[in-house]
Amino acid sequence: MFIHQDVLLPSPDWLAKAESYLDSVSKLGIAGVAGMVEGGHSNEERGRNIITHGDPPEAWKWGHPITKPEPVQTLDELMVIIPKSAFEKKPFDEATCSGWDLYAVDYCLNVKQAGFGVYVIPLSVHHGSRGRATESYFITLNKVLKKHKAHYRRINTTLGSWSTMYPLAVQRRVKPVHKKFQRAVRKAADLVKS
Repeated sequence: MFIHQDVLLPSPDWLAKAESYLDSVSKLGIAGVAGMVEGGHSNEERGRNIITHGDPPEAWKWGHPITKPEPVQTLDELMVIIPKSAFEKKPFDEATCSGWDLYAVDYCLNVKQAGFGVYVIPLSVHHGSRGRATESYFITLNKVLKKHKAHYRRINTTLGSWSTMYPLAVQRRVKPVHKKFQRAVRKAADLVKS
């Protein structure tokens, strides 16, 4: 189990419940508590979790609450569980992810290619902080996008959906403009409805 230092497991039977969920899925490669499915038009559509953030605790504003293990494309690094047998066959790729960023995302994509399952499990945790993208995040993201380009057109992370077909520098410039456009379209749609 790999877990951020500011993550709280809110019940004494959390580990027992996790073990039960993990035993219910076949060919497990990795599991976590916050994941992103393939497809969808926004993180709100892609996200799967039942976690809280911050102080005071508030539900993560994106994502669909889950009641059973669900397959996902990638998991957030705040908490992941990897069976020892899978980790011995496929350890972390330290050349691609040499720091704290995206190692779970890269691992998810690696084990999927090897035929293992990637799941988010319906267990609540509290994460004391909120994730944010630093420049090191984007350096690692660029490596992950290049590495998995042959197998994925898009890689969904909790900080966004990224194309493997276009340079990351271009995507970083376009995303803020695209978000403003989407907000304007939603606002116009709300005005038409009322």
